[in-house]
Amino acid sequence: MIYACGLKTSRIRSVSTGLLTAGKGRGLSGYYGTEAQQRLQRKSDRLTPWIMRTPGACLTGRVMGADDPARLGWDIIRDHLREDGAFSFRWIAPDGLEEIKQQTADLGVELHTWNGFWRASGAVRGAIRDTLGQDLPDGVTTQVVDTRTVTTLQAFYVANGIAPLSAAVLTGDICTARSLVATAADGTILAAGFVGMMQNAHSPLHDCAWVGLIACDPAARGKGLGRRVTSELIALALDDLGAARVMGFAAGDNAASRAMLQGCGLEPVDRASYVTTLSAMRFTR
Repeated sequence: MIYACGLKTSRIRSVSTGLLTAGKGRGLSGYYGTEAQQRLQRKSDRLTPWIMRTPGACLTGRVMGADDPARLGWDIIRDHLREDGAFSFRWIAPDGLEEIKQQTADLGVELHTWNGFWRASGAVRGAIRDTLGQDLPDGVTTQVVDTRTVTTLQAFYVANGIAPLSAAVLTGDICTARSLVATAADGTILAAGFVGMMQNAHSPLHDCAWVGLIACDPAARGKGLGRRVTSELIALALDDLGAARVMGFAAGDNAASRAMLQGCGLEPVDRASYVTTLSAMRFTR
């Protein structure tokens, strides 16, 4: 055993690869995406109290996760991996990667990697100051997402190839988190992102906020909106969520995301986020 609606999204499209397939759309009680994605969101929400009190576990919102696999226990990890088809490992050092490979080799997993970026509050606050001082493009505003607008945000994520989180996570209802969108004058979402305190009190990262899920409508790229949303989320983490540090992740082949994180003051480090899956499908972009 193992333990919304003044916004609108533009150009909703089907993403047709495995877990990224935009199949069923909106689910019950704030769940969104394919049946598989909604099932994993429900499980994560149900087990959030356990995650936030269990040493070694961490909240990802999509699948079960660990930032200290040995402390959580490999039997628990393997059980979740078998049941869900995926498991996330956060902020793992290079030697930890070898342990992940050894402990999951017999399951035939695929390993997906996002490189880590990090900065303490003082340095990152200075880095975002100029961006926050700039005027937004004409007609564009930013706003924190609430229960009235979260479904539109979930649809925006699916349309842009990002596996969505549940409404309860995105709105900070069951964890310490915020989501932010930049919208056009007619309410269309142009860019979005998320920040949350996803590590529990047992983790060395308990005071570190994760900023991620940054997405920008293709037609709105090149206007600095991704960097603006990320900067505002970092400010929310430092001012409202109590973060002393900020971390982010970007795939090695995603030059735009890497540049955006570094433009917001985060620096690359020898840590990474890994997702193991029991098939070749990529869980999110």
